[in-house]
Amino acid sequence: MYKRKSVSIANKMVVPVILILLIQSALFLAVMVHGGLLDQLHHNATEILDQRVVNRRNDMEREIQNRWTNINDSARALQNTFELFLKNSDLGVQEVMRDERMTTELLEQFSPDLIYLIRRQTVSGAFLVLNRAPDVGEASDFFRPGLYLRNLHPLQEEADNSDLSIERGPSTIMHRTGIPVSRSWYPTFRFGNSSTISNDNYFNKPYYAALHYPELSNQELAYWSPPFRLCGGDLDVITYSMPLRTKDNQVFGILGIELSCNYLRSLLPYTELGPSGNGAYLLAMNREGSMDFDHLLSNGPSASMVLEDDKFFLSLDPSTISKDPDLVYKILNPHNNLELFACLHYLNLYAETSPFQAERWYLIGVMDAQNLFNFSKLITRTIVIDVFITLLIGVGGVLLMGRIVTHPITQLIHEVRSSNPHLPLRFKRIRINEIDELATAVESLSREVAESASRMSSIIEMTSSNIGAFERRLSEGIVYYTSHLFDLFGISVGNGTSGYMEFAQFTTLMHSLPLTVEEPSSDREVVVRRKDEEGEFHWIRIKQGQSPGRVFGIAEDITHDVLARQKLVYERDHDPMTGLLNRRAFYVSLSAMFERPQLLKVGAMVMCDLDNLKYINDTYGHDYGDQYIREMANALMQHAPSPRVLARLSGDEFYFFSYGAEDRETLFQQICKMKQEIDSILMPLPDNPNFRLRSSAGISWFPDDSQAYDQLMHYADFSMYTAKHTSKGELREFNMHDYMQESYLIYNNEELNRLLDENLLTYDFQPIVDAASGKVFGYEALMRSQLPTLPSTDEILSLARAQSKLHLIERRTWQNALKGFSELPERVDDCYLFINSLPNQILSPEIVRELEKCYPDLLPRIVIELTEKEPQNDRYMRDKLQLAQKWGAKIALDGFGAGYSNDDMLLQIEPDFIKINMKLIRDIDIDTKHHQFLESILSYTKERGIRSIAEGIETSTEMETLIRSGVDYLQGFYIGRPEAGSSEIAPSICEEIHSINCQSPEP
Repeated sequence: MYKRKSVSIANKMVVPVILILLIQSALFLAVMVHGGLLDQLHHNATEILDQRVVNRRNDMEREIQNRWTNINDSARALQNTFELFLKNSDLGVQEVMRDERMTTELLEQFSPDLIYLIRRQTVSGAFLVLNRAPDVGEASDFFRPGLYLRNLHPLQEEADNSDLSIERGPSTIMHRTGIPVSRSWYPTFRFGNSSTISNDNYFNKPYYAALHYPELSNQELAYWSPPFRLCGGDLDVITYSMPLRTKDNQVFGILGIELSCNYLRSLLPYTELGPSGNGAYLLAMNREGSMDFDHLLSNGPSASMVLEDDKFFLSLDPSTISKDPDLVYKILNPHNNLELFACLHYLNLYAETSPFQAERWYLIGVMDAQNLFNFSKLITRTIVIDVFITLLIGVGGVLLMGRIVTHPITQLIHEVRSSNPHLPLRFKRIRINEIDELATAVESLSREVAESASRMSSIIEMTSSNIGAFERRLSEGIVYYTSHLFDLFGISVGNGTSGYMEFAQFTTLMHSLPLTVEEPSSDREVVVRRKDEEGEFHWIRIKQGQSPGRVFGIAEDITHDVLARQKLVYERDHDPMTGLLNRRAFYVSLSAMFERPQLLKVGAMVMCDLDNLKYINDTYGHDYGDQYIREMANALMQHAPSPRVLARLSGDEFYFFSYGAEDRETLFQQICKMKQEIDSILMPLPDNPNFRLRSSAGISWFPDDSQAYDQLMHYADFSMYTAKHTSKGELREFNMHDYMQESYLIYNNEELNRLLDENLLTYDFQPIVDAASGKVFGYEALMRSQLPTLPSTDEILSLARAQSKLHLIERRTWQNALKGFSELPERVDDCYLFINSLPNQILSPEIVRELEKCYPDLLPRIVIELTEKEPQNDRYMRDKLQLAQKWGAKIALDGFGAGYSNDDMLLQIEPDFIKINMKLIRDIDIDTKHHQFLESILSYTKERGIRSIAEGIETSTEMETLIRSGVDYLQGFYIGRPEAGSSEIAPSICEEIHSINCQSPEP
């Protein structure tokens, strides 16, 4: 019998496929031959880029001309205000500039105009720098007064000016206007070599231009500065500044507006250059005729590709890219081969008469070739689609031809579907090689899969009781399950063996289980929870899959993983010692709560700090210290007003935020009651069974003090430390006035460090005159600061006291005073040196040895003045007396009648001199009470051989009254002012003293 030869599918389809490929190639060649559109499309793309850059350039010029440079009205208003100020003060420009009080008053008058300028021009800042000329011999760094206001969001305006900040200016303006100071605030503008401003041209350029071109108007002398920073950590800004001149053409200041680079970037939306959003806008500057550009600012991802050290170079593409070759340039980029194009247009910033006309600013649009010619690529893709269509035609032909051979394959599929899945598969052969081989492979695979499934099921059941599985065949309506499936859900089915179950019965059984869905992570996976008979929870993950004709799933017990994760989460968010929330969890909770502030009503942020914790740790050990902390945590959990969020942030610091109160008074009473309850709690110690819990606490109020939780925590922390440093154990509310005073100390901490580190303390010497002879008896060394930001001795002492640096002030006083006095002329060799010494500070042994080595001849002529500005330290006082005895020096009690000086101190130290306080000396010639008090002092001192010195004498009548009263020595401005050198007494003063002594004393 004739046996028909088998033929492969490939052989039956090869001829139609070849024909289709030939048709496809013909269509593709036809499209390419009739091309020639790419060059025209490239030209159109460059013209569109150019037009977009022109439009953006026009928008920028309108903003410049209509808003940013339109500050002439403000300039005239400021000039008129200054002219009126000069007229009223009857002083010259530089006389006003050197008077700090007058410049502060002037800046306060100018501040409304600067605020109005910011609002009207919609800019990110405005400034006015007054032209204080540096003094002859002044250091390379010098300071100019001025005012710099900033608004980081120019398009937003707050009626109370809370959106503004003071970058430079006197602190009084903050109190006058309510505008807060920024973190980088400084009272003056610093100029010179070490100026914190990286570019002083915003002041120098218009200033020197006004000097060189006095005939030009202020607007013609205005200058646009490249980006710079006001200080090291500040943001980049561009300024427009012009000189302010008086009627006689004196430059008294520079007025300008600021545009933050971030604000300017928002006005240069690079996404408009092309649909891809990969272009960039750049602002650049060059000198006329040059192709080197200095980068000013940029916006867009393509900017980083063209910059090198903030510069780039444009070269004209020799090929014809645009009809106007001056508009489109190819950018030289040595770093990569990416082809970039730039379209640049000149920004008309300056008038033709401006001295800055040569500085040309350009707006440059940059796009890479790939996105610039994106439309050309679209056409190319269209051609590709056309080719694809032809391929579809080919596929259709293949399908048509395949139809001839699909009938036997269809028969094979029917056999597979009708076969019994529990029996090995057997197929008829259809005399097509590929299909017959496929049937053989399927038969073999069927046998291997059955064997593998049997082995895998056995392995799973033997190795794990935490996994169960099920499978449902859609065509049969039954469900297969493994032995452990129902054990996972706490029910017993089938005696713990695998088996089959009707689908309806399986569904009813699963729906009857008391399960709680916890984590529906996806449509195919879910985590459920069940409770067993002993009340313990179990978590089960169920994963479901689907394939043609069947649905299957796996259930896995993940209880151990869930409990471990819950433990980790708890340990992550809670303090291990107290069980309270830790810092991270506290911040997360507050952040979520403060997103809905309307639900908080009235709230209180309370910071509690344990007192005496160090004492307990040092005395009884850290176990008792830890117990002390836990007692505090338990007390807060029991007594802190609810609702609240409670946390321990560090060793002995606790925070809680109570909220939801209707009024502040009620919540405050609850907190006070809590404090009383905590103070009554006992924690027995080995030798003190009645030891009580003690803590200092600070409160800040929501929303009265702030509506930000971090600010409330800062305020509560400030209030707590204020209480801790005044009287431990108190509960203190936040006070903004105290906070602002403390802020002043914080702002000037670095200035004090600089004062001490650079040794910027000098000493002037004021003469002390013998009331009988008129000769100079001695000189008092008076501290002088070389920092304009810390001009006052009281400020220096206050800052040093706050930073615990009074010992450094004491050391500098002795070293610098003795050094300065040793350099005075020989005529002071017989005079005494009065040195103000803090009674609660003492020189170290090293410093004492240094002084004894350097000034052995001066030490016997020293008079140690124990100043009244600090409280007395008895031990240090004894050491000073011993030191004076060792050197043969004298002791003077300063400021007798005020401060800490009193009769007890006078009796205790038995000084050689007392200096009568100037408050008592003031008007001594007309105030009988002062005179009577003076007589009682002199009576006491003369009986004990203590010599008296009257300080603060300012009038002739005061001096006469004091001489006639029997004062031994005289000091004051009337006698002689403090000077860096030794000042001689005027002959007229000596004659007046001699005349008074020669006259008969009054009865």
